[in-house]
Amino acid sequence: MFPRVSTTTTKTGKEYHYLKIVRSYRDNKGRARQKVVANLGQVETVGPELDALLDKLRRYCTKQFFLREEVTGEATPMWGPVLLARTLWDRLELPQILGPLLQAHQVGFALEETLFLLVANRFHQPTSEHGLARWLEKMYACYRNTRVLPQWVSEEAVTDEKRVKVAWRQLKTWYRAGDMLLSHKDEIERALFLRLRDLLSLKVDLVLYDLTSTYFSLRTPSGRLRRHGHSKDGKDRQVHVVVGLALVGGIPLASHVFPGNTADKTTLKTVIQDMAHRFGIRQLIFVADRGMISEDNLRLVASLGYRYLIGHPRRRSTKTRQYLEALTEEWQELDETTRFQEVAPGEGRRLIVVASVERLAYETAMRERAMARSQEGLANLKRQVAEGRLKEATTIAARADRILHRTKGYRYYRCDIPGDGQFDYQVDEAKLAEERRIEGTYLLLTNDPAIPPAEAITSYKHLSDVEQCFRELKDTLGLRPSYHQTDQRIQAHIFISHLALVLVALLRRILKEHQVPLSPASAIAACETIGIAELTFNGQPEEIVSAGGRDARRVMAALGVKDLNPETRKP
Repeated sequence: MFPRVSTTTTKTGKEYHYLKIVRSYRDNKGRARQKVVANLGQVETVGPELDALLDKLRRYCTKQFFLREEVTGEATPMWGPVLLARTLWDRLELPQILGPLLQAHQVGFALEETLFLLVANRFHQPTSEHGLARWLEKMYACYRNTRVLPQWVSEEAVTDEKRVKVAWRQLKTWYRAGDMLLSHKDEIERALFLRLRDLLSLKVDLVLYDLTSTYFSLRTPSGRLRRHGHSKDGKDRQVHVVVGLALVGGIPLASHVFPGNTADKTTLKTVIQDMAHRFGIRQLIFVADRGMISEDNLRLVASLGYRYLIGHPRRRSTKTRQYLEALTEEWQELDETTRFQEVAPGEGRRLIVVASVERLAYETAMRERAMARSQEGLANLKRQVAEGRLKEATTIAARADRILHRTKGYRYYRCDIPGDGQFDYQVDEAKLAEERRIEGTYLLLTNDPAIPPAEAITSYKHLSDVEQCFRELKDTLGLRPSYHQTDQRIQAHIFISHLALVLVALLRRILKEHQVPLSPASAIAACETIGIAELTFNGQPEEIVSAGGRDARRVMAALGVKDLNPETRKP
């Protein structure tokens, strides 16, 4: 049946429109016929009566129909980033990995669900505990078909002394979940390694290792980890911890946390022994930066049967000049901008000297900038001494030393302070010549007799993957600053960030494999367009999922996600 409007014209030319309900059928000879079932009257006058009629008829319809005033909207939380994190979480089989480990903990809350939400928050929008509660408020944080909402204390309970607005029972749940996760860190990293090795067909013969630091909002050392030391964030006044990260195939394999005053080279022993004992990796090339080099470290790597590929110090080694002076004119070309020579330093080692046009341009510009800053500072100091504002030689020397170290001018200038009220400076031509000699070059030391120089150079360049992970840890995943008070909570915080980083690294590989031209951060942001409209139809709650924007659909297609409905993700 269908509606039809017929028109009748009077002799005076006036038209009348009549609304009819017509049914189509075939007669006994198979011919198509139509029959008027009902004549509802003039269109102009029957309109208001139709609303009441349809309201009565819809209860007999097989589909539900609602009037506009019967539909109300409650909220439109974001769902896409959680769905993205959940898909990667399942792809890594983390429920199967965590399930047996977490069974030993008798808790009164959904432990795996809580851990997932902690990692998903750091994956999407890292924040503090208060921020996590606000994140839950705007996200459809659904894990097993149940949305998790924040628990707030009453406004009357919030005072200047007790400023925490999140209910303690929920905060305690998050803290306890992190503690329990940390207690199984070694087993989880080992199981993830085995899973990633099979999932991504990782070639486990090249381990990249590097260090960074993360600072705290406090300046007072406490516990075993929070210490003053050289901060890679430029926050030497704050206490911090040192974080080591080992990568295989661009995927974070293991993370280590050291006290903030730990020297880089002293961490290598811990990491190398971990590779051998916990992960059972027996044949590999260990790639690290020049800050890790020491004779003890090199002997340790060799004693385990490993090969190493380590950046050799350029300034801190007395042998660097010897190696550079041994170079000849017989360079080999790696590409248009890179060439190399090999030197035999003895003791079964090989040293590859690499000259890069791009590195030369970069380091020359950095030197010129440093010299200009040093020149400005030293000239200003000389003027102050000449004007009599600085008189004591010790004060002048301290000020000059501070300028030279802040600008690294000690590499290019020398200062003369014969006595009180006297100061001068000159370019140290010998130091400057030495700097120009090493500009644009870097040295690679290895004990591998078979690795081709080109492959060694390419492998060393992959250390930028670790630096990319550190940038994501600090910027994207919000590792710094940390507000945790105990060593255990600090380590749990870093391990949760480590797991989020694994999700990011896996997402990067998937996007690259499916040729989706988006970074992980852009892909996560694109998925924010996938939301859930929480509506009420005539008193009945309903949820409608939006398909998201173009980039969100491309990301979900790359991950093989076809059904966006959270109700289908039941255990």
